[in-house]
Amino acid sequence: MTGFYDDRVVGYLAVPFVDSEEILKFGYICSAEAGSRVNPPGATKCHTSRDKVPFSKDRTDAVKAMRKYRKSEKFSALLEIRKVAADGDVMPYEIREGDGKIILGPDRKLDAKFLSDGTFLVRGAGDYAGVGCPLCNKAIDGVTCEPGCEGMPAVRGKVGMAIYVGDAFMVSPCPTTACIEAQQERQDRLDGGPRYTLYHACSRATADKIKSCGGKFLRGAGGAGGGGIYFAHTVRETWWKAEDGTLFGSGSGAPKMWLKAKGRSGWTEQDYVFFEVEVKMGKIYEGTRHEKNVTFRDLVHKDGGPYDSCILDRAQTGYPVPAAPVCAATADGTMLSTREEDVASGKASNLHGGYEFIVYSWDQVRIIRELPFAEIDPPPSALP
Repeated sequence: MTGFYDDRVVGYLAVPFVDSEEILKFGYICSAEAGSRVNPPGATKCHTSRDKVPFSKDRTDAVKAMRKYRKSEKFSALLEIRKVAADGDVMPYEIREGDGKIILGPDRKLDAKFLSDGTFLVRGAGDYAGVGCPLCNKAIDGVTCEPGCEGMPAVRGKVGMAIYVGDAFMVSPCPTTACIEAQQERQDRLDGGPRYTLYHACSRATADKIKSCGGKFLRGAGGAGGGGIYFAHTVRETWWKAEDGTLFGSGSGAPKMWLKAKGRSGWTEQDYVFFEVEVKMGKIYEGTRHEKNVTFRDLVHKDGGPYDSCILDRAQTGYPVPAAPVCAATADGTMLSTREEDVASGKASNLHGGYEFIVYSWDQVRIIRELPFAEIDPPPSALP
């Protein structure tokens, strides 16, 4: 993995969760001598035996790198290292991209202003009232902490914060052995399962919000596959799937409304954003045309699960999903295509709505790039 959609992010630093609050407040202190813990001048402690700050471009790699030397640390926090602080100050340290190191000054301290826990939304306690663990369905507050689960971070409601239990992204702070094992099994499915290159389109205003929170997607409140994060098979299909509006219109087909307005006052090529993303699909639930009640919890407990993602067969042309761009037949033999050009040439009888790919947790998505205007592939019907 190289680069970040938010180019202010240098990389990730994993630290023991018990130290994270202090580090976020006072900074990350390296050793005065590499290979042993020697407090630098003026410091009463250091957080590592390294004399440089290590960072990784991949969240899981950062956690594994820390736990390689600190195997007893069961719970870790993933901190984002940022080039520019909230007050506008630019990081004064040397960043070595080649070996993932930051060279500090004589005090060996990475100022806390350049660190973030990644939180971009804080939900209130009322959002979780009566909501149990998605893995075991038990009320988390009423679960007795099992041996070996001591120290489970009681973090709930800080969306965007990445806590790891072992090598697994923590999706539930449930202090039971079974739930900890279930989270590691989920991580193994994601890391070992298929990774799809997919597409998502939204307004520039929404893209800027995604950038401001480190490139993380917030799942929606509803949709044909429930409240998830939706992606299309090709960039062409985003032209009718995307609903995020601009001043030229909103709702289904919003990108078409935007492009047709080309030439009007206020129109620019940058108003709509088309993302190319990598999605860790894990174990896939192959859905029907609609799966409106699907949630993260529901996928965990479905027969044949646990599942990590859902695909919707919007045109009912069946599974496995054909290679993109899709041109496939329905059960009655009607040929459908996601390309208007295929309908015009007679290759297909009508348009195919396209399969939809849905995940329910932001940790499964990585932005590869924002497509340039020359690659956004509008359908002929969208041209002004």
